[in-house]
Amino acid sequence: MMTDEDKYEIDEYRTEDFYICVCDISGIDDGLDMSLFSEYRKQRLSSLKPRGARLCSIGAELMLIHAIRRCMPDYVLPASVRTDKNGKPELAGQSGVYMSLSHSGTKAVCMLSRRRCGVDIQKAAGDNQRIAKRYYTELEKAECGRGGFTRIWARKEAVAKADGRGIAIGFDTYDVCGNICRVGNDEYNICDIKAPAGYVIAAAYKK
Repeated sequence: MMTDEDKYEIDEYRTEDFYICVCDISGIDDGLDMSLFSEYRKQRLSSLKPRGARLCSIGAELMLIHAIRRCMPDYVLPASVRTDKNGKPELAGQSGVYMSLSHSGTKAVCMLSRRRCGVDIQKAAGDNQRIAKRYYTELEKAECGRGGFTRIWARKEAVAKADGRGIAIGFDTYDVCGNICRVGNDEYNICDIKAPAGYVIAAAYKK
């Protein structure tokens, strides 16, 4: 069966370490066929009332379906998704395959990797000094002065998702200015992904 993800223009990025796909969700129909949606997604949608929030959630699922088709053609949809102890979604029964989803504004993105991973998309915004003062290291604050506030935030989110603890990781405890970030005893590669105009995308995966 074809799903509505086939109707949208999708940008794809692939390396030997990960696969990422991103699309614009502004034209998604809230009443589309969801027969290939995971039970995890259907349950989340049942509790979402604002149309914007529903479209973002639908877009994330469409990107997951697309990524699975690209990278795991033998996988039988719908996806079996569960959450770990920290609430991070993962593909059940797929040892060694990690996923991460994100959405912002009218964009949704999915990342699949053989390593623990995290992806984050942010709509570009001006510097927020209050947030930077609370969560950014001195090096990261210097990047803000060069217009990099959103880039730093996306990188922090990507690492936090890869780690699995989300914001509970303590955003002020690690620095994401370089290509490698250390969190406790773990190290993560960080990279910026080419994003649609007005957006920033960052990806992180365990070394």
